[in-house]
Amino acid sequence: YRISFLKKTKTVDVLNRKVPGHKCNVNDEFIFGFISDTQQGKERHSRVAQVIEEHLNNTKLNFLLHTGDIVHHGGLVDEWLNYFTVAQSYLKGTPIVAAVGNHEYWKTTETSYVPNNFEKYMRWAGSQEFGYMTAVFPQFQLVIINSNFEKIGKGQDRQLRWVEDTLMRAEFE
Repeated sequence: YRISFLKKTKTVDVLNRKVPGHKCNVNDEFIFGFISDTQQGKERHSRVAQVIEEHLNNTKLNFLLHTGDIVHHGGLVDEWLNYFTVAQSYLKGTPIVAAVGNHEYWKTTETSYVPNNFEKYMRWAGSQEFGYMTAVFPQFQLVIINSNFEKIGKGQDRQLRWVEDTLMRAEFE
């Protein structure tokens, strides 16, 4: 699954929903980016994107971590398309790992635990029903929870058990 934009005559991949590669050596350089709260509007996100792009000109990210509030109203497809229109400057096919923010639930009418548009654009295959996930790399293990407890209801108990089990099974050197 990917999102691409046509730029003049070439297609540019913007979103890669494949889990970042695990085939790296523990001693290899591993770089990921961190971003949050891009829901503040296209103009502000464009300024942030320009700064990110400038810093990434000579750096290849293994993935970008977005900690939520990607768009202002998660139920509006146009806002997701605006996000990707701006984000294409710094994503360029880089895998993105995202946590569900409270804004991803705004303007949604569905009753699922993870908003449909977030599921469509941001969730990896194999992610849990309530929006939490983990990815294991030789250098570390990334654990993401859905902190929108009022939206996941009794799922928060299941998530807590999952976090405890995941951390108990984690291997640390």
